[in-house]
Amino acid sequence: MPAEPTAERPPSPTSRRAPRRGRGLVLVIVALVLVVVGAVVVFAVTRDSADDGSDDARDPGTEDFVDLSGDEIMDTALTYMAAVASVRLQRTYTSSEGTTTVIDLVTTPNGDCEGQLGLDDGRADIKVHQRQVYVRGDRAFLTGFGYGDFGPGVLEQAVDRWHHPLGYTTDLITGYCDVDTYLDQLVAQGDDAVNDKGDTAPFTDVAGLDDGTSISIANSGTRPDEIDPGADADTEPDPIAATVTVSVDEPHYVLSIVESETDRTSTYSDFDVTLRVEPPPEDDVLDLIDIVSPAVSGTDG
Repeated sequence: MPAEPTAERPPSPTSRRAPRRGRGLVLVIVALVLVVVGAVVVFAVTRDSADDGSDDARDPGTEDFVDLSGDEIMDTALTYMAAVASVRLQRTYTSSEGTTTVIDLVTTPNGDCEGQLGLDDGRADIKVHQRQVYVRGDRAFLTGFGYGDFGPGVLEQAVDRWHHPLGYTTDLITGYCDVDTYLDQLVAQGDDAVNDKGDTAPFTDVAGLDDGTSISIANSGTRPDEIDPGADADTEPDPIAATVTVSVDEPHYVLSIVESETDRTSTYSDFDVTLRVEPPPEDDVLDLIDIVSPAVSGTDG
């Protein structure tokens, strides 16, 4: 490299250009050498990777979903369901007493939901907003839920009016509306849970998902959360068994649950639709407590 120019004797234009040409030529040669060496290294690594038959040489991110174990598939599906923005739950079943219940609700992991419930010939609009439950049911629906037993005038005033439900209806509705809580009731997830992989099959017409492939999982186990903490130690956990269908393609959502003992089917669709539940105007919500309390006490209020 040329010496640093001094103030006493500045270099001529010719003497300054010559060193730059020499340095540029050197840089070009070095660059070419690096390219050649890099190409050789890449070729060698690629060939070694291709010849290596071990699992470590395989990118785990490319592993097929169906190659996972049944437990891994179920865990993945439940994780996806816990993160879903919203999902439509539909279920129709007939109890041993012959009562037919119809559920059609758009639900969320935080418990907000809205839709309809049916009980035989009765129907009701449902809203759950920040754990507050609102029901507007017709006479047949409210009669089926025992409103006629709450005292004179209660049923008549509650028909087709928004109100906070009475009796066990609140717990029933919040159980349907919370995605995680509902899945806890139908899918065994404890240490004793068994998840056996079944067949794959194509699925179509699931709102919110492209047509794709599903895989069935035979899930069985117990529902420990159903045990009363104060119950006898010999109390047997409530056994549950169901066939759970999961999307093989991302997102790996649960598509349906068929309860083995009863064949009751819950289906999921309309995934990740934006849901903003607006509660009824406060003036439109009937306060049944003011009606039920006098009826129960036998006073006129």
